[in-house]
Amino acid sequence: MVSTPSRQGGHRITSTAPSTTTGAWALRGLVLAHYRDLGGPGGLLGFPTSDETWTADGEGSYNDFAGSGGASIYWSQASGAWSLHGEIRAKYLAVGGEPVLGFPTTDENGPPDSVGRYNQFSGAGGASIYWTAGTGAHEVQGAIRSRWAQLGWETGPGYPVTDEIGTPDGVGRYNHDQSWSSDLAFPRDVISREGTGFRAT
Repeated sequence: MVSTPSRQGGHRITSTAPSTTTGAWALRGLVLAHYRDLGGPGGLLGFPTSDETWTADGEGSYNDFAGSGGASIYWSQASGAWSLHGEIRAKYLAVGGEPVLGFPTTDENGPPDSVGRYNQFSGAGGASIYWTAGTGAHEVQGAIRSRWAQLGWETGPGYPVTDEIGTPDGVGRYNHDQSWSSDLAFPRDVISREGTGFRAT
């Protein structure tokens, strides 16, 4: 690896390994600092594959990396710099990225049960993506996420097994979860328990 100062005020990271074809890309500021904290090119994220790129809303920026099935570090003034990788990153991009879920506010972490992995995000009302080998990666946000937290997160209803979905009548939203095999629907943040599920009143 070669690390040289870049015109953007950071460093340009270049692979010198013959088997690596990622090229030379510029990292700077808190993204560069966090990349180094995570081990740099020899760590989880591997070599960069992009220069710093501004997000569509102009509120932050990111760099992409070659490691872990695809990886990124996102930065905004409000959230700081945090990494995403693998299936959680893929889900984040698939559902629309920062315009939908906001910027990441954590690196990938393991929950208390040591079964899955998650990242938290800054989206309105809070947002998360949770992953397990059995369920895959799914997003939970807003009032549904708040209720899931009240019920004990993954140690209560279990892990989400769907993303947030609109109810057939177009009034509410829900996620299916693992343990309850049920709906969590919140059209007005008013809920009642009926049998094994939570449905709108």
